[in-house]
Amino acid sequence: MTKEQDSKSIRELGVDPETGKSVTAALDRYGAYVCIGNELDREFRALTVKYSFGMITLDEALKLFKFPRNLGQTPEGEEVVADDGNYGPSIRYGDKEYISLFSHTAEDITLDEALELIVIHKKKMVNKIKIKKATGIQFNEKIKDKLYKSLVPDSGESESVQGELIRQYFSVMHEVFGNGSGNWMEYKYETSLKGYSKEYFIELARSYLDDNPEISSETENAKFLKNLQECEDISDIEDLSSEYIFSYDGSLVPDFSKCTTSQEQLNTAIYWDEYLNWMFKWLSDHSLPEWDKKYVENLRNSFEVFRPEVPIGVISDKSEEEWHRQNKGNESTITGRDEMNAQSFIESSIYNWIYKNSDLIDLDGNPLNVSISDIFKVVK
Repeated sequence: MTKEQDSKSIRELGVDPETGKSVTAALDRYGAYVCIGNELDREFRALTVKYSFGMITLDEALKLFKFPRNLGQTPEGEEVVADDGNYGPSIRYGDKEYISLFSHTAEDITLDEALELIVIHKKKMVNKIKIKKATGIQFNEKIKDKLYKSLVPDSGESESVQGELIRQYFSVMHEVFGNGSGNWMEYKYETSLKGYSKEYFIELARSYLDDNPEISSETENAKFLKNLQECEDISDIEDLSSEYIFSYDGSLVPDFSKCTTSQEQLNTAIYWDEYLNWMFKWLSDHSLPEWDKKYVENLRNSFEVFRPEVPIGVISDKSEEEWHRQNKGNESTITGRDEMNAQSFIESSIYNWIYKNSDLIDLDGNPLNVSISDIFKVVK
């Protein structure tokens, strides 16, 4: 690199008011960084992802030199440091244990505040170690594929408990991640619909059509209401209304308190609900010796992550939006990361249970006199 080219890779940012030293930004083959001082006495900091060589200011550059901040030590003698790097503000302690900061900044957090976070973090790490020991072996895709092909039929239930655990697990995950739980939610809407009386639904439909005259002509509306009156039960109404009303924008919003559907009915609305219930019941009733109460409770919570949170009484996307509007703060707080963690925990639990129970049993718990231990030889 020539002297002229080198000069193009340096930006003079100004002077540090505390030391009087010059502050520059530089860009070379090692990346972008800022520098305080001259060639004989210089201090460097690499630019984090939030800054760029061409845009960083003097104040932003000086801020980089405030980190890492040494806060002190834990009671165990571990050094505690606050930093603000590529992954945001955090504290570091001990052997490179990091804690992200959300309600504090790396610039202002005190040692006492950091120690409180460290205590919580250490408890979480202990639980993670326990869970890791309890879940045991992590199976590769080759073993999972062999188990699926050996135990899961092309259609219908598996003959064995081991196969049924795998079949139901994959069915639920396909609905959640492959279909966004769309079908699951529709079944729950239909379950809630059955909790309204025929008379209430007819009145609701009449009010809806009166408020939305643009949907169809008065003649068609009158014919639809006549057909509603002739319906023998709510199932007939469901079929008729799905063709006529819900096919528009699903904006029919009922009075949710009029619905008689129970939470139990909503939690068993479709076979995916039954799958969640059955998988958890089997694994908890036949838990491995290393699974303590906390582990089983984590397993229960992991299964519940995938049950669509459709409030009782809602019968469409639109009515669910209205329910959330009327009940602020009750919307789901489950994130994509929660789903991924729950999936990993459930999958690990199922495969390790099968690994420890490689002699196949039927759905009533009777031995089938067949072992699949050979499949696991790779991991032993």
